[in-house]
Amino acid sequence: MQLKSLPRTIIFFTTAIGADLRAQDAIAPGERAEFEVASIKRNVEGNTPTFARLPGGRLHVANNSLRNLILLAYEFSPYQLFNAPDWSSTEHYDIEAKANGNPTPKEVMGMLQKLLEDRFKLRVHQEIREQSVYTLSIAKGGLKLQPFKEGTCVDRSAGNPGPGSVLPFCGASVVSQGQWNASKIDMKSVARMLSSMLSRTVNDKTGLTGLFDVHLELPPGSLDSPDVSGQSIFAVLQEQWGLRLESDKGPSEVLVVDHVERPSEN
Repeated sequence: MQLKSLPRTIIFFTTAIGADLRAQDAIAPGERAEFEVASIKRNVEGNTPTFARLPGGRLHVANNSLRNLILLAYEFSPYQLFNAPDWSSTEHYDIEAKANGNPTPKEVMGMLQKLLEDRFKLRVHQEIREQSVYTLSIAKGGLKLQPFKEGTCVDRSAGNPGPGSVLPFCGASVVSQGQWNASKIDMKSVARMLSSMLSRTVNDKTGLTGLFDVHLELPPGSLDSPDVSGQSIFAVLQEQWGLRLESDKGPSEVLVVDHVERPSEN
């Protein structure tokens, strides 16, 4: 497993800016707009990695590997990416790009896909592979998750102060200081977040509908052990949420790199 400790804050949006980008809401390749201007340069400074969508259709990227850019652009997790060359992880790049108007986050990610395809000659395809997965179901003791309560979060919209105020954004899962907190998320989003944390697809078999407010205490080392003993994530989920996580075999969506080249810089 990759996430063996929780040294920093991780924010995961489970709303439209997530895996839904590659589902029914994804932008078809022929319909994607392009950045008006875009600059790509090899990073030699080793500064803090940054990936930021800014007002006015701007995208600012500093010290990011191509591998990370692919994962962000196509909304996949590291364990789902196959056939990327070694240099895609070791060589880092800076990108400054600007689009016309005020594109949505989904549209910006489509533009980034187009930029990677044009400048890195990136070609990818998606497929389903049989892999080791986890299934999530309700434990024998019954569900302990709390239903969503109005007033626990604010909608993520233009001009909304969000986390800068008292309440968090609805749909944002935040992992920080050994805790996982989120408001107004469904079980599909819970499974998706667990997939990212455990580097393996988690299939929701709970049959639960509706929305939940979640709080999970993650003791040190709880993500390290792939068994159900002690304070592993398996035991923690069952004790605190009444959910059972089991190893299984099943279909998993993956992204395969067919071709990629080092970019032409400017």
